[in-house]
Amino acid sequence: KPFMAGAGSFDIEVIGVGGHGAMPHASKDAIIASASLIQQIHTIVSRNISPNEMGVISIGTINSGYKSNVIADKASISGTMRWYKDDI
Repeated sequence: KPFMAGAGSFDIEVIGVGGHGAMPHASKDAIIASASLIQQIHTIVSRNISPNEMGVISIGTINSGYKSNVIADKASISGTMRWYKDDI
């Protein structure tokens, strides 16, 4: 077995179109898009790597918005990845 795991980090910026909370149909909500993306990221390991292999992707931060009645136009996501085999 390998002695140490490989590690990497990532930063993602999701760009949408902000708007007023009373008019969500006129915006592209970066928070909704980020939530969907995070769910998909969490399936990468479970759907692409054998349970007999070791790998993990973790989302550590998500930041977005600045006021409760404003639909966010940007969101940032960051996380890490760890693995034992380079081909994972």
